[in-house]
Amino acid sequence: MSTSLAFGCSSQRADFLAEQGLAEYRGQRVVLARNLLAIMRGRELAKAAQEIGAETGTEHRSVADEQRVAGIYRRSVMLAKRALRHAR
Repeated sequence: MSTSLAFGCSSQRADFLAEQGLAEYRGQRVVLARNLLAIMRGRELAKAAQEIGAETGTEHRSVADEQRVAGIYRRSVMLAKRALRHAR
């Protein structure tokens, strides 16, 4: 997906995305990473998992897609303005 700076993407935001590897400049266009939302979601989830681990003294273990997880975590976790329940 590509967007030009004229469509509401400030040059500061474009620079930030490029620094994070989430976009690149092609001439005067800013091309966003194809899987931008998935990358951002993964980073946010990893950060939340790290914070929960630090708070609880537990280690985060990643799971594969469709892998089942069982347990109880009695606290809401806010990710991208929505509350999710996580098991540990």
